[in-house]
Amino acid sequence: MFYPGTGNMWCSNQNIANLTDVLSKIPDNTTKLNLSKNKINVIPPGSWSHLSGLKYLDMSQNKLAYLKGGEFRGLGVLNLLNLTRNNIYTSTLVALMG
Repeated sequence: MFYPGTGNMWCSNQNIANLTDVLSKIPDNTTKLNLSKNKINVIPPGSWSHLSGLKYLDMSQNKLAYLKGGEFRGLGVLNLLNLTRNNIYTSTLVALMG
């Protein structure tokens, strides 16, 4: 569910598999984004380029299995990143630091 004008976007449990499609609909001024309980399995490079002010990102309970590096590049003011309850078996510090 979207809450336009508040900076908060809750897209939890929406059966989202394609991150690129949903992010194209997220306003640039979003500071809190909840994408939990979906079917997202990949984070394409540059996904967050228009969301540089994002402070809270919840991607828990998705289908993420592998982070190769740079997935979170551009999220310089991010305070909270929740990746719990995914199937991530390999990650690198570079992936998380962006």
